[in-house]
Amino acid sequence: MYLEEPSNSFIRDENDIKIKDLEKKIPLIGIPWDWSTGGRPGARFSPQEIRKELYSLRSDVYKIREIKYGFKDLGNVKVVPGDVDGTSHRIISVAEKAFSEYTPTVFLGGDHSITKNILIGLINFYKKIGLIVFDAHYDLREVNEGLTSGSWLNELLKSYKEKFEVIQIGISDYSNPPYMKKIADKFGIKVFYRDQISEGFDIIFNEIKMIKEKTDGLYISIDMDHLDQSFAPGVNSPTALGMYPDETIKIIKEIVKNVNLLGLDVTEIAPPFDLNNMTSRLAAKLILYTLNYYIGNKNE
Repeated sequence: MYLEEPSNSFIRDENDIKIKDLEKKIPLIGIPWDWSTGGRPGARFSPQEIRKELYSLRSDVYKIREIKYGFKDLGNVKVVPGDVDGTSHRIISVAEKAFSEYTPTVFLGGDHSITKNILIGLINFYKKIGLIVFDAHYDLREVNEGLTSGSWLNELLKSYKEKFEVIQIGISDYSNPPYMKKIADKFGIKVFYRDQISEGFDIIFNEIKMIKEKTDGLYISIDMDHLDQSFAPGVNSPTALGMYPDETIKIIKEIVKNVNLLGLDVTEIAPPFDLNNMTSRLAAKLILYTLNYYIGNKNE
């Protein structure tokens, strides 16, 4: 019979090897939680959208040795809808187990609050962790009541400041309460604003070099709203005059050079507000660039 597996493509090319066809080695975990978002909802739907884009891409990339591995998809954390404590415990447990077996591990959010619990699952394995966050926002809020993904870094550093050296990249003008600068200074966070990136990369690269020397490994957290809304319209809080993807890729290339990469997450994509899935597709490529620069250039 003239039957085949369902597909979105009618191209039948047996030599067209995609990410989904490679040896399944790099662990991938989805965390469909977005009850903490103060912006547009919908990040709970993003793990599946990012997966769809990841698995449709190929492994070749210009000027980098072709990556040999695909994703060992471990599924999604079973979130408890509306229950932050129950879900946090599950994220920490899953992350702890993943980090005990694999590095780097890739996590697909979800709103940015998931990063706090992922990192709590990591802290017992290393003395000092370098945390590099791409974000338009400090995420250092002090709220009187309720939940917000805009407070996760404040909460993490209040409890575990001695475990982390933190760099924030892409903080946007007119997008943050002024008091957060003082909190960032108190925690010793090195902040690079969007306009500083436009002026050149040397200062950022020097800080990245220093954080590598101080820590046992680096973890990268990519909040997709650090990118300009023309590139990433489908996020919880779109950013006007945000970073360009080529700037992010250039910085990532420097981050993963000669480093122990512990993990990576991508957060804050809201598929219901996306345009033709372009934000999830961009996230998929950022993940692959990170892994290609890290794994593809290693002598393995």
